Amino acid sequence: MRARTLPDKARLFAQQILMDLPRLYGKWADKQRTQTVALLLGAKDPANDSACETAAGFPKNRLANLLFAHVAAAFEDTIREPKQFDAARMTHIYLWESPDRLHASYLLLLETLGQADDGSYQLSEVEQQAIASHRPETADA
Repeated sequence: MRARTLPDKARLFAQQILMDLPRLYGKWADKQRTQTVALLLGAKDPANDSACETAAGFPKNRLANLLFAHVAAAFEDTIREPKQFDAARMTHIYLWESPDRLHASYLLLLETLGQADDGSYQLSEVEQQAIASHRPETADA
């Protein structure tokens, strides 16, 4: 995120989340865990390097990159954490097993950004399956 200008789609996505403040973002912010933000900003030791200090090294014209990293960290952390416990199966259920519209839009954005960057990022097989019903061409089917 440090090396170049953030694509407009990513900037608009981050802007929407920051303006709408969906519940997932507020819940994530309440936890005050910034390791994932530090990681996304390129900290050498995200567990110990401050996201704030890492962000301070960014030039002013990269503010959109910082905001997108913050929003992306919220989505990444909420996707990884258990959503609930299924007592019948005696196992945790994770968001990636059945993402909501907002999480699916984040994963679709990542896919689009990766394709636009010569395929530098591709969704995993699990992510592909998770968003299959959210794809524009299958959403109406």
